Amino acid sequence: MNTPYLRVLGSCSTRQSKNNDFACYTLSDKLLIDANTGIIQHLFDAGINPASIRTVLFTHLHPDHAMGLLPFIFQFHIQTGDLSHLTIAGPKDSIFRYVDLAMDYLYGELRGTEYEYKVWPKIIPLSPGDEIETEDFRILACEAQHAVPALSYRITDKQSGKVAVFSGDTRYFEGYSKPFANADILVHEVSLQLEHAENLPGNTRYRHSSIHDAVKVATEAQVKRLFFTHNTPEWREKCVTAAQDMTSIPVQWAEEGQVFPY
Repeated sequence: MNTPYLRVLGSCSTRQSKNNDFACYTLSDKLLIDANTGIIQHLFDAGINPASIRTVLFTHLHPDHAMGLLPFIFQFHIQTGDLSHLTIAGPKDSIFRYVDLAMDYLYGELRGTEYEYKVWPKIIPLSPGDEIETEDFRILACEAQHAVPALSYRITDKQSGKVAVFSGDTRYFEGYSKPFANADILVHEVSLQLEHAENLPGNTRYRHSSIHDAVKVATEAQVKRLFFTHNTPEWREKCVTAAQDMTSIPVQWAEEGQVFPY
């Protein structure tokens, strides 16, 4: 039995820094979660052919999570010649519009000509509670509360039964942690760092989480390991050190370029 793994292709928030792109991951290099700006080069650097990934899962379509959609579609098409083999899933209120924008940019000028490209990726709109399956994973879409339509995910590796959960961008809310119960790993955003969300009036609009929220979710769900993501490098040690004093659950940063078996 192969051990599933998390590969981190980026873990910063909206402020990029050297050698750290926006938050983006693969699971066992078979499922892509969000798509940052350097997605194609990150995959090649890791020895992964982008066209070998047939499913892209979006937590939401903010630019820092989705700007890599266009180059990913383009490279997939260049290598395979057939976008029907690519599946793109995400929040139902936005996924069609963003795929349409990408396709229009790439192939819009061919519309109405003999070269019009009519084969699109398979698009799956998701709402909380929806489940989809790939050859390797069972995916449950879970509620998230962010400034735009967003989802969290519980993803079960079919072969091993191991479970990885991803917060995406969200604030904490009552019942949020229930779908994450007993997960092997939780990858949780900590945009608010050490702050308490209730002390930040602006968070009613932006709807992000702090380390306090992430630890609370991990504790309520009794996950086995907690990974922080979605912040700048200078906050990593501070956030992890503070969280280690708050919980006995192992906590570490989802550091770009690293692979974490689970």
